[in-house]
Amino acid sequence: MNYLYQFDGIDTNCTPPGNGLLSYSVGDRIDLDENALDETKGTCGTTSWDWNASGSIESAVVFDVNASDTLQGVTCGGTNTVLQDWNDWANLSFAGLMDVDFAPGTQRIVDCDNPPPEARR
Repeated sequence: MNYLYQFDGIDTNCTPPGNGLLSYSVGDRIDLDENALDETKGTCGTTSWDWNASGSIESAVVFDVNASDTLQGVTCGGTNTVLQDWNDWANLSFAGLMDVDFAPGTQRIVDCDNPPPEARR
């Protein structure tokens, strides 16, 4: 899950901008090689998208798709890679919801702003 899409939602019509649907990805998008984007394929393989905003649809474009979100000023990229969709729905884990005592389990939240205790030493 990526909080970058919490307001715009996910793409439901094969164009990169979100369509306002708050959901998880289903993993049905094509791989995007930022070193060789085929603009004729867009994100689904069927609908073209002008990634570099050149005004023409090209078959081999180098463009950092996730470099920044101009609306939110977020910088995410930096290195051109192959971006792959992931089926979030199929990989949700509900383990622990049916514990014998129904007590909440121990949670450990670790991210860039909250390193684990052993990394703070």
